[in-house]
Amino acid sequence: MNVGVAIVDEGIDFLHPALTGCKYTDEVVISEEGVVLVDKMPSHGTNIASVIHQASKAIFFVSIRLVAKGRINAMLLCRALEYCATRTDIRIINISLGFLSSNPPVLVEKACRQCVESGMILVAAAHYERKKYCYPAAFPTVYGLGTGIAKKHQ
Repeated sequence: MNVGVAIVDEGIDFLHPALTGCKYTDEVVISEEGVVLVDKMPSHGTNIASVIHQASKAIFFVSIRLVAKGRINAMLLCRALEYCATRTDIRIINISLGFLSSNPPVLVEKACRQCVESGMILVAAAHYERKKYCYPAAFPTVYGLGTGIAKKHQ
């Protein structure tokens, strides 16, 4: 059985050699102007997709590229999550971003809950310092993944 994985990021270059043979359905751009289907999107999402593709060939990707004039904001992420919630073929959503805050963005929490209630698993970028809350990773319905800090050994 193929599993749909949405990568919410800056796009995926499906022509990259690390993604040879991978399956994908759509490349979607969510911008301040709305939702647009597009052709090719090279960027950070390519690395995430290649790691997942190497782990399992029984998946297909949906690339969700967030585009803003300034910084990516909570409203764009909400639009992406709401779009994913309408898709019956997506089972996992990888969110390669987060918002550091002591007050969780209520709209993002609601959009995450909507996806989880639709049977989706959400994985999001977390801060490497556990004391710093990074949303949506800090929500109890989302799996948070942080990065390790490598220090030079003497």
